[in-house]
Amino acid sequence: MLTLHTEQCWTEFGKKCVGVHYGIYNAKDLDTFIESVRNGQDALKEHRIAFAKNEVMINYPHTTQKIYENLVQSIFDKKE
Repeated sequence: MLTLHTEQCWTEFGKKCVGVHYGIYNAKDLDTFIESVRNGQDALKEHRIAFAKNEVMINYPHTTQKIYENLVQSIFDKKE
């Protein structure tokens, strides 16, 4: 079995991403995770939300809007 050592393989951002998610190593882990979430038990949910707001969604939705506008503009500029 291949084992990844996060301290050797991933960037600091990658380590943060892994830190807010559950480790699933086999079918039993997956079943346990699904049942826990179905029962409203998700100890990492608030951590994921905070991580997304503080690390991933910087300037959201403004950045997304600008990317969209640039894409639309570039498409229409090429047609003319």
